[in-house]
Amino acid sequence: MFYFSIANRTANKGLDGKKGKLWWSIETFLKQLKRDAPDYLLLENVDRLLLSPSFQRGRDFAVILSSLNNLGYAIEWRVINAADYGFPQRRRRVFILGYKKGTALYSKLKNTDPSDWITQDGIAAKAFSVTSSDSITTGIIPKSTKEIMNSFSNDKTRFKKAGIMIDGVYYTQNIKPHYTGTKITLGDVLLDEKLIPESFYIKDKDLLK
Repeated sequence: MFYFSIANRTANKGLDGKKGKLWWSIETFLKQLKRDAPDYLLLENVDRLLLSPSFQRGRDFAVILSSLNNLGYAIEWRVINAADYGFPQRRRRVFILGYKKGTALYSKLKNTDPSDWITQDGIAAKAFSVTSSDSITTGIIPKSTKEIMNSFSNDKTRFKKAGIMIDGVYYTQNIKPHYTGTKITLGDVLLDEKLIPESFYIKDKDLLK
């Protein structure tokens, strides 16, 4: 996980802002590792990363994709809502998986149809079953992150809920969760009131404070 906030949408500066700086530390760390950089990456963040910043939609995610491409990684991303898979919480997060060039998963992704990987053959698809909800679209990510920061066009539909990127080319489409397992409600995980320690309650005499 890397810290990135879009809480104040009108003032959100994305990777330029104070709450987006950690990404650059991750990039620097991976560069310093060189050949010792990990074969696989797992990053997680808020789903609105795909639309950040508000004045240049998709720019920040494109910068991340470009950086990882320049470091030799193929990328798979997926927006997952915990509630869609039986958990008692609406929590949408984007998960970014990186496969370093030369690994088995990199080769497998490169030789698999993009839509098949996104909907059935990829790591995310196997863990979180989905169906496609629209056709796949594709585009090219510039190698220069500076070019992206300065001139990336504002397009809130560029990066959809799922996608892959390999050798600077991305493929993306919207997906629908397909889950038939047990669904847990909040009531299933709440403890009986009798089991709650007194320390969790505010005493009557302290309420006014």
